[in-house]
Amino acid sequence: MICPNCKAENKDGGKFCSECGAKLELICPGCGIVLKPGTKFCSECGSKVGAPTEMSPKNEAIVEVHPKKSVEKKAPKELSTFERKNVEKAWEKILDFQYEEAYSFIKEFWEEYPENKDLTMAAFIICCNTDQTDKVHQKFEDRENDTLELMVGEILALIGDEKLSKAEQVLEEAKNEWMGENLLVCAEILLKGAMYNQLKDKEYRETAKSLMEIVDVKNSLICQWFMNSCYWINDVIDLGLSVKWATCNVGAQKVEEYGDYFAWGEVKPKDEYTEENSRTYENKSVKDFSGNKNYDAATANWGDAWRMPTGKQMQELVDKCEWEWTKFNGVQGYKVIGPNGNFIFLPATGNRRGSELGDAGSYGVYWSSTPGEYYSGYAYTLRFASDDRSVYSRSRYGGQAVRPIQE
Repeated sequence: MICPNCKAENKDGGKFCSECGAKLELICPGCGIVLKPGTKFCSECGSKVGAPTEMSPKNEAIVEVHPKKSVEKKAPKELSTFERKNVEKAWEKILDFQYEEAYSFIKEFWEEYPENKDLTMAAFIICCNTDQTDKVHQKFEDRENDTLELMVGEILALIGDEKLSKAEQVLEEAKNEWMGENLLVCAEILLKGAMYNQLKDKEYRETAKSLMEIVDVKNSLICQWFMNSCYWINDVIDLGLSVKWATCNVGAQKVEEYGDYFAWGEVKPKDEYTEENSRTYENKSVKDFSGNKNYDAATANWGDAWRMPTGKQMQELVDKCEWEWTKFNGVQGYKVIGPNGNFIFLPATGNRRGSELGDAGSYGVYWSSTPGEYYSGYAYTLRFASDDRSVYSRSRYGGQAVRPIQE
């Protein structure tokens, strides 16, 4: 028997090498298990075991055939410089909710790099926001091993398909291995928000709010996107201004929804908006009514904690914030970023005259609580388009959106 340590030849039946004292064992070269002396073929893998022949040097392995193949794990395929820059561009668009544009940067190569987490999650987020959830489901079904990115991608896809119970099952399964991971917490926040929207149970919203406090978004574009997508869960946002702004319009259930339309000084929407049926048109007695539930649509519909902004507070929003014309979940509007970095989204609601809705998707028109200075038939409003935003007076009888504020 050949000593595995010093390669000296020893008599059969010996337990220790006569040259170096090492323990003598017959090792299968195919699978590595210890074999009984005299074994010719391994009972586990079938490799042939034998003594060296005259043609083989004594210091070579004693196996004549079926040598064990060394399987080396290949390093993950690296993105080219061009592809890496495209991933960066895709993430810029994703953070602005421009998913179609983001997809154009990575659609040709994203499936070639399954181990690149940033690219994979970018693709999953895009697919789930461009009616391509089937691609994510297929990746999940074809998986050889569970990964955090695959689990989160499947949760996103199920949320997109409104299969929230199934998404919750996948979440619980993922918690068995990745409990507390930032990315999984983000997915749970989004799921709880979707459940709140569907079931109107405030407990889901409160759970989501508490989870948002523990997420660390530092140096993580993925977590930044999740938090940006979930920001509406906090129903009021501190932009670093004199007042806090609501995350959606009166009558809306989601950030991107237009909500209800109101004539100035009225608290209920109606089918037609005319001078004749206006409650306040050319009524000189109506002063600034912010917080007066008889005139303020925010206070009347959302409660005493809410009110419509004054003209000055709207002007502060225009002057002190950064405005980015973009889309949120496919709806055109402005991302309004406050001095402290927080933001709200104002959809381009258009406005109503008579029974018609005009300019939706192109213009946003929002009421303040402040009457016009020079003509009793007007009141101040926030008006914006892709190339302009301003606060000016407008006829009171038209139907416009209301975005509430809090002190």
